Amino acid sequence: MLGAPALGLSTNRISTGYSFNWSTNEGGSMEFCDRNSEGFEKNAARHFQVLSNELRDPKILVCPADTSKRPALDFRNLGLANTSYLIRTGTNVDELHPNEILIRCPIHG
Repeated sequence: MLGAPALGLSTNRISTGYSFNWSTNEGGSMEFCDRNSEGFEKNAARHFQVLSNELRDPKILVCPADTSKRPALDFRNLGLANTSYLIRTGTNVDELHPNEILIRCPIHG
């Protein structure tokens, strides 16, 4: 499960300002927010693209146990087929709500 720990490190670095709460004009991804009924993004890849400088390698976005996904070669071509992890967005996902889940692996929970 190499991807999830690396994702945790990257999201910790941005914990004071979640990119999904910033406009695309400010380098964020707020305009792409489209959550499902559980609060997870329908297109997590758009939000992970914004984190490309922190994540560095799109391969970590595919859980090693997820045989249905293929790693993207680069962040420009990242899509749902290249992302195992679910990301939760919203104004209640911030440092003031530490019990909120930010990223979840659908295989390992």
